[in-house]
Amino acid sequence: MARYNKKKSRYCQLFERTMELWRVYGEEYRDILKKYDALLAKKRELKIKPLNVIRESSLREFPIINFLYLDDIESAEEYLLHLTERELVELMVDIDLYVDGKLRRDLLARITDYTHQIRIKNCGKSLYAMNPDACGRGRRASNHTEKEYRN
Repeated sequence: MARYNKKKSRYCQLFERTMELWRVYGEEYRDILKKYDALLAKKRELKIKPLNVIRESSLREFPIINFLYLDDIESAEEYLLHLTERELVELMVDIDLYVDGKLRRDLLARITDYTHQIRIKNCGKSLYAMNPDACGRGRRASNHTEKEYRN
């Protein structure tokens, strides 16, 4: 009897951990490729260079994790209830590989970069973003004060 409870508690721990992974990474997983493609299209439309795209061969390696495609908690829980303990572990490993993967890091970095580049292109330069050498207190002023002290 004690062995059964121990096994059940391990399954429950795996179940809860997998649901937590779904809560944290599910929405990101569903939207990351769409965001990347939309921002890349916007960047092309605005003619922002360089494009700095991710290779198609790398994008084809994006992992397919059906569990993360589920968008409501009831269907996610139902999906997990049909899995064995071993399948839960395999699913957790797949999600962890996605989370720690280079492709995900690259996609998130490009999304951030593209968003910033598009915002800069749309807003233009700030009035406060000036060249400090263009001010009256640039290098000439320091040279002038040095000459005064020498005399």
